[in-house]
Amino acid sequence: MSNGINFSNMFNCCYKLNAIKALENWNVSNGTNFSGMFSNCTLLNDIKSLENWNVSKGINFSRMFN
Repeated sequence: MSNGINFSNMFNCCYKLNAIKALENWNVSNGTNFSGMFSNCTLLNDIKSLENWNVSKGINFSRMFN
């Protein structure tokens, strides 16, 4: 994931993300487009460590959690 740039709609229509235990270990520091990444995800309470993501190069976060 360290070379990923466009994460738009990555988890679109994923209703349960609790099986993804290690999102906090993902390197998304090069990501720029996160628009709609979690669109239509109804259960986000299991993503405990998004606060550890380095998204300092992020440009587009529009509707990320829409």
